[in-house]
Amino acid sequence: MKVDIRKSLIYILISLAIVGVFVISITLIIYYKYSHIGWFGDIDKDLFGVFGEFIGGVVGTLFSMVTTILVYLTYKSQQNDVIETKKLLDLTQNPDQVLHDYEFDGIILDAPCSGSGTWGRTPEMIAQFNPQKIEFFQKLQQNIARNVVKFLKPGKPLIYITCSAFKAENEDVVEFLVKELGLKLEEQQVLKGYTNKADTMFVARLSPQVQV
Repeated sequence: MKVDIRKSLIYILISLAIVGVFVISITLIIYYKYSHIGWFGDIDKDLFGVFGEFIGGVVGTLFSMVTTILVYLTYKSQQNDVIETKKLLDLTQNPDQVLHDYEFDGIILDAPCSGSGTWGRTPEMIAQFNPQKIEFFQKLQQNIARNVVKFLKPGKPLIYITCSAFKAENEDVVEFLVKELGLKLEEQQVLKGYTNKADTMFVARLSPQVQV
């Protein structure tokens, strides 16, 4: 739930005003009762000093509380903005409008894929699989990669990962990243999980060419 800082600030200021009026009223009542002078008489300086320090301490504490609360509300608002951005960002579409000022020190692209590397533990998926989905996922992977690599800082890595065993989703996509998007392949590897009763994964590390 997003924090409305404006409304929260209004509530805090109203509360502060009420507390301030209460403190001043109590101070005046006590002062009038125990100063032994009328409203327009001589001021008992010692007593006035004591209550002045008291009021100053109360006001200082209140302002400290307000500052702390505002810092917290600002943090929560920014945190919620980040969460909402994560929820709303569709990397199959051009994200320039949201990420136009961003540059990243690295991007992990755990790409959507056929999941064929997991079929060792989910063999029922083999019967349900349509080979045409390989081409669908390949185009999806290329599209997402095209939309994110432009936000990498020069020389910083793109880690491309799938849980697929198909070359079309792995090495062929890496070839696309190199030839079409100008990335440099540093390393790629198929992690053969089936020999260890685990999922098979593919991982490649690439980076943008550094302009000299």
